Amino acid sequence: MTPSDSPGDSRILSSWKEIAAELGVSVRSAQRWERTAGLPVHRQGSGKNSRVFASHDELRAWVQGGGPAADPVKSRRWRWVVAGALITAALGATIGWRTLGHGPPAQWRFEGGKLKILDARGKLCWERTFGESRRKDLTYDEVLLADADGDGKKEVLYNHVPAELGPERGVLYCFEGSGKLRWQLYLGSHKTFGDREFSPVYAGQILRLVRLGGKPFLLVVSNHHIYYPSQAVILDPRDGRVMEEYWHPGALRHCVIQDLDGDGLEEAILGGINNPGLGLGHPALAVLTLPFSRAQRHRAPVHTEFPPVTGGGEMAYLLLPRPDVSTALGLLPQVASLEVEESRRLMVRVPLPENGAVLYHLDFGLTVVEHRFSDNLPSLHRRLHVQGMLDHDWSDVEAAKLGHAVRFPHAPNGNDPRLARLWR
Repeated sequence: MTPSDSPGDSRILSSWKEIAAELGVSVRSAQRWERTAGLPVHRQGSGKNSRVFASHDELRAWVQGGGPAADPVKSRRWRWVVAGALITAALGATIGWRTLGHGPPAQWRFEGGKLKILDARGKLCWERTFGESRRKDLTYDEVLLADADGDGKKEVLYNHVPAELGPERGVLYCFEGSGKLRWQLYLGSHKTFGDREFSPVYAGQILRLVRLGGKPFLLVVSNHHIYYPSQAVILDPRDGRVMEEYWHPGALRHCVIQDLDGDGLEEAILGGINNPGLGLGHPALAVLTLPFSRAQRHRAPVHTEFPPVTGGGEMAYLLLPRPDVSTALGLLPQVASLEVEESRRLMVRVPLPENGAVLYHLDFGLTVVEHRFSDNLPSLHRRLHVQGMLDHDWSDVEAAKLGHAVRFPHAPNGNDPRLARLWR
């Protein structure tokens, strides 16, 4: 058996067993062909723990180009196989162009465990099978169709969050417009902060195309699947290399790109939650220069009251207050939406219990210009006070405290109990 030549069949084979089954040989034969006949197998990582994968398209091209003919053990038997594959490929290509002609990638669908790339008329360009994902449970940037490397052609970037996140890791795939796999990157990495070590199991959240020095790059943010670290990286779209990285003490879920300081260079404003360790934490905004290294790093004094938890590197950092009703009812205080308004302000929404919210309008210097909250907040606060879940009643002072945001030179520990005095 040789790789199928049907148009649009561009699967990823992620183990020696799958690669051998696709070729119709034993695993040992496939591994020998890699050594002796140039079988196109790729590896993620290094050493004994590296993972192998192969592209169906590349296997097909290898077979059509002579396959294992360079291997003396199999050369005779495979001459006839290669000849048949070439004839089949020629017929399949002719039929494919005549009946399944399509334009460049313009839209996408994910159904039945398959990513389907379509042209502007809705015709199938190609598809790949990935199996089930967490896409129904999470909100994240799943697919980006864009000229990521500036070559005038669209690439397809797919952020795969597997259904069994934990045993499996989140992966970012980059395909050429034809469906050929260009590169793949397992998101996150082993990391230690303080005395805690975190496994490299991350789910991709944010995927943005940015320009640095006139050239296109990718900004990718991923969150740990259980604990607090979040990683932002700048990637080279040509090969998936990590150029720079930034770590944050809590999940980052929203991003806008904007020139905040008027210097003609854009910054990335990331919104989420700062909650390392035990506790609910605080809603947070991190402003990063692009590239990250352009920011003036603040070296924290040895005895600073609020040292950086994950290394710092922000251009600016802001903590918003945690509403008392959220503390009483155990609701995570996080940035639920982040937008740039036409009035050149940032609008931030922080959820409240019982479907409420606090809306913040900030200028580009991260100063709160206005804040508003749901009409039901005062009555909810009073009810929790009567029930003994809060030790103070609602007041104008309480309303004013909700509009008080605190700036830091870097991301502190959002669960540090000493932060409470900043909102008294």
